[in-house]
This record gives sequence, structure tokens and C-alpha cells, in this order.
Amino acid sequence: MSSVKAKVKPELLRWARESAGYSVTEAARKLSKLAPERLEQWESGEDQPTIAQLRHMARVYRRPLSVFYLPEVPMFPVMHDFRRLPGEVSDQYSSALVSEAMTTTITFDFDASAFGAFRLSPGEFAQEMRIAAAVQWYAQGIVSQGKAAELAELTRAEFLEELHRRKVPACQVTADELANEIHGAI
Repeated sequence: MSSVKAKVKPELLRWARESAGYSVTEAARKLSKLAPERLEQWESGEDQPTIAQLRHMARVYRRPLSVFYLPEVPMFPVMHDFRRLPGEVSDQYSSALVSEAMTTTITFDFDASAFGAFRLSPGEFAQEMRIAAAVQWYAQGIVSQGKAAELAELTRAEFLEELHRRKVPACQVTADELANEIHGAI
């Protein structure tokens, strides 16, 4: 794992966690069983995560990596959750609700002949597009292998098989990352 520290503002780390609906304890558990005290150190500015840890944090919090490098905490419209029992008051949203609210549906219009060219039904064509996009984004280093499998709606093993079938290397490590790993291990 890379040991280069990510120069990020602690208030952005705190904002990303809170806006994803996680407490420090929940986030630490999801961040590969990180000690809550360590996360608190990052959020207070006492220490900083490595770039690899920040990438993992971005995946867990479902935020683009670039959001952690903004000059200040972004201001998004506040979600309102009106699902409450009588007399119940809460200003916190569950992480499941936040995750669901961040799900987006994209629709493309295709001429019917496009399906015939691929010899696929519309449903099969949509799945092929999803897999092709996930493989391409993984090959470009935009998403991790786990995230690509999730986007393709495949298990990790199925995604690895898909990479092999499409002749895309399963290991995506840059020369700089490899050099940092080697120097960090010495």
C-alpha cells in the first residue's frame, strides 16, 4: 500500500463521512476495520491518510476522489426524509437512505437495428453496455476492481473472468505506485 500522505483538509474528510450517513465507528469499521481513533486523527488534522487510504475512503463514502481536494466543504441541497413514526424526530439519515438517494438511472435511446447488430435483446444489450463501461473504466484506472464489478452487476470472480475474456490485465498498477511500494518496503 502506498505510504504517500494525501494532502487533504480534515473538514472535507469529516463532511464526506457525515454526508454519507456514517458515525466515526461505522465508517472506521467499513474502512477495513480502521481504528476509530485513527479516523478521528485524520478528521482533526493530527494525521493524514495515505493516498491509497483516501481512495478507499472515497469508495466507501461513494464520493469522487477529487471531492477531497476541494478548497472548502461543498454545499449540496439538504435531503428531507419524511418517513417518521408519530413523535419521532431525527436530523440524521441512515447510510442506506443516503446510498439509495445517490443511485441514478440513465436512459439511452437506440434504434432497434442496434440490437440486431449485436444479436442481443434490449436487456442483454444494456447489460453488455454496463460491463463494457465497467471494464473500460477499470482499464483506465478510473474505478477499482471491486467498484467495476459492482457497476457491472457481477461478482468479483465473474468480473475477473470478464477481464480475462476481454484481454484486459486484472492488475492495474502504475510504475510510480510500484516504485513507491518498493521504496516503502525497504
